[in-house]
Order: sequence, then C-alpha cells, then structure tokens
Amino acid sequence: MASIPRIVPWTSPQEYQNVYQWLYSDSPELRELGVKRVKAWSSRGKIPQSIVFTAAFVEASLRDEFSFGKIKVSNYELRLLYSMAFIRFVNGMIDPNQGKYAKSVASIAHKLDMPSWFVDLRHAGTHEHLPSLQVLRKGCQQALKWLEDKYWTAEKPVILAQIDEIRSLIIDYKKYSKDPDSNKKISTNNVLKKISNLITVEYIRDILVPVLLENGYLIPKGKKKRSSKSNITLSTKLIEIWFPMLQKFGYEWPTFYDELVQEMLEKMTSNDEEVYINFSDQLEIFQKSESSQPKNISSSYLFTL
Repeated sequence: MASIPRIVPWTSPQEYQNVYQWLYSDSPELRELGVKRVKAWSSRGKIPQSIVFTAAFVEASLRDEFSFGKIKVSNYELRLLYSMAFIRFVNGMIDPNQGKYAKSVASIAHKLDMPSWFVDLRHAGTHEHLPSLQVLRKGCQQALKWLEDKYWTAEKPVILAQIDEIRSLIIDYKKYSKDPDSNKKISTNNVLKKISNLITVEYIRDILVPVLLENGYLIPKGKKKRSSKSNITLSTKLIEIWFPMLQKFGYEWPTFYDELVQEMLEKMTSNDEEVYINFSDQLEIFQKSESSQPKNISSSYLFTL
C-alpha cells in the first residue's frame, strides 16, 4: 500500500521557509505578512506550537513598534500582550512534557534548555505584578532567538538520521518481543528507553507516528496478518507485541494517543473510508494499568485499511 503524505497547512516546503524568513525579517511589512500567514495556517488545521509562539512574539513586538500610530497602544496594554505571549509560550512548551507524575516547571525548562528567567517571566505575569516593558522586550528578543535555534533552524539531516534509527529500534523491539528468551522484558524496555531519548514531544507527530504507521510496524506487511471487515479482532499475539510499546509512549508523552488517532483518521479518510470510532472507549483501552490487558482492540483504531 502506497504511503499517504501527511497533510500540513503550508502548500510547499518553500512556503514554509518563506514564512520563517518573513517572521525574522528586519522589515515590519514582511513580519506582519508572516504573522498573517501563520494565522491562515491555523485556520486550515493544526500547526506546530513553536510556529504559533513565534508569530505571537512577532505580533507583540510589531504592536510595540507602532504603538504611537493612529491607534495608540498604552504601556500597560503592551505589557499585557507580551506577558500573555510569554505565559502561552512557556506553558505550551512545558505542559506536553509533563508525565503521569507532575514535575516542576523549572526542571522541565532545564531539560528543554530554556532560560530559567523565561519561567520567571511567566510566573510574574500569572501571579504577580506584570514585568516592566523593558524586561518584556528583552525577553521577547531572546525567546524569538531561542525558538529560531531550537525549532526553525533544526538540522534536517539529524532528523532524518533519527527517523532511520527509530525504524531500526522498532524492528529490534519487535524481534525481542517475539523472542521466548526470559530476558525479553529487559531487552524491550531498553529499546523503548532509547526511543524515548531520541524523541522530543514536538516530533511525535512528525517522526514517531508516521514511522509506526508504515508497513511492517503497527501495520503487518502480510495481508493475512491484518484484520478484515469480516473479522476486525486483532490476534492476541499482535496485542502482546505492540500494547506494551503503545502504553509506554502514552505514559511518556500524554499527547501520543491523540496524535496517533489523528494520523490514522487522516489516512483512512483520505481513502474515502467511513470511520466510526468512539474516541473515549478506544483511548480508555490504552490508559488502563499494565495489569489490565485488553482482550480486543478494533482494527480501525490500530491499523489503516
């Protein structure tokens, strides 16, 4: 079965690069154009949070730059605008990295290599007096630089190498899962730990989920191993192989299940398939404790047809 490309809001890689250049341009007109294009993307569908945050900071700086125009913006309004951008930025980067047990915002920020004073600005804007305009302006500049370094200029060759390594690790996981050796659990856990170390939450949708849905991974290469319309029940063997991995990823990244389901729906609906999925029932299957294994999982949830 031919792979189906993931739908993205931008029409081409060139448009994506153009928007990056506009947002970081010295020209206010081009930066305004970049902000408007990001808003247009948002109306088409889900876009990476880093793009949204970049546009928010650029828009705040533009309002600041032209605050003495026809429509004047007060000092307090600018502080509110910058503070809201910082609150959404820090929360948006931190929250997806929270696991089952809550971690401190500072510890997650450190893991993301985010300056600690970004967290301080977020805290002040939420619980204390709004930071001064001078501090917020400096914070905006550094936040835009951080987003550029951590997202926009990320090395593509590194990402491609990660994809190849993840494919290799998932193949190892499947091999160890089928191995009757008594050390199977230790081996599979080591593989899953390596995958977790390779992936950050922003790349779940762009790297991990597409690999999982390639033929030979969650979708068996052999058609006889797949579910059919007459029998949508998965074999116990397939459940035993893949359930621990999916459960581990769901524990590691709370957004994993949503991203997986969304990608599967896109593949099925692009083939004009009718989809009938009860999301709450399906997600509940994967959120059960390790001691409670599901007896049956709908193929429409785990496999593309």
